[in-house]
Amino acid sequence: MHFNDIAGGNEGRVNTSAPGRPCHGTRGNCRDAAGRRRSLGAERRRDPSHVRAFRPLEWTAFLRAAGLTVIDETSMSKVRAWDDWTRRSRMTVAGKAELEAFVLAAPSHCREAFDFHIEGGRIVSFTDRLLLLRADRD
Repeated sequence: MHFNDIAGGNEGRVNTSAPGRPCHGTRGNCRDAAGRRRSLGAERRRDPSHVRAFRPLEWTAFLRAAGLTVIDETSMSKVRAWDDWTRRSRMTVAGKAELEAFVLAAPSHCREAFDFHIEGGRIVSFTDRLLLLRADRD
């Protein structure tokens, strides 16, 4: 999440890298405490404005507290090209290299959970899992 107050918005994209939902089907689980810290650490290295990843149940509670009721929920996967993903946050060359080394050093089950595509020792892409919620005013 990249903002501290969700009540002001009416649309949002939720990254489901938080515990409470499997990474993807029966793939290896990177949701133990160390895996969660590693995932958040990677996101913060790319974008320091990243606050944390909330669980789906927490998002529902936030919306409820804002007077909204979730009426539809779906999840989706999106393949992210590594160079584009890191360029959009204006990472330095050194920062990108540090992030890539951090990801490549992660346990294989964590890389597999995000379907990292690696060629010649370099990251090409990965798959992001998103939760889409549609909510209406009560």
